[in-house]
Amino acid sequence: MVNFASTNYPGVIAFVTPGQLNLGVNDPIQKLHISTLRLEETPKKIAYNSEGELYGVLTTRLDQQAHLVEQSCFHVFKQGSFERKIIIFWHL
Repeated sequence: MVNFASTNYPGVIAFVTPGQLNLGVNDPIQKLHISTLRLEETPKKIAYNSEGELYGVLTTRLDQQAHLVEQSCFHVFKQGSFERKIIIFWHL
């Protein structure tokens, strides 16, 4: 679990479990609101672009069809709706 260093979203936290990314924030009444993105991959890094209101998530997974080769992906999600805007794949 990590805090985001963002003036636009003070108090936002992120935590990952295998295959998903969870973003949460405490409201003034101290309720925790969480949004879950099912990635089906292992999240490694998270970045936020306030100007574009976008989240970037770097993930890895084992490509079963390529004989267990590790594959990395970069996903870009729109803030709020978490609509996937871009996904880029590459093998290491």
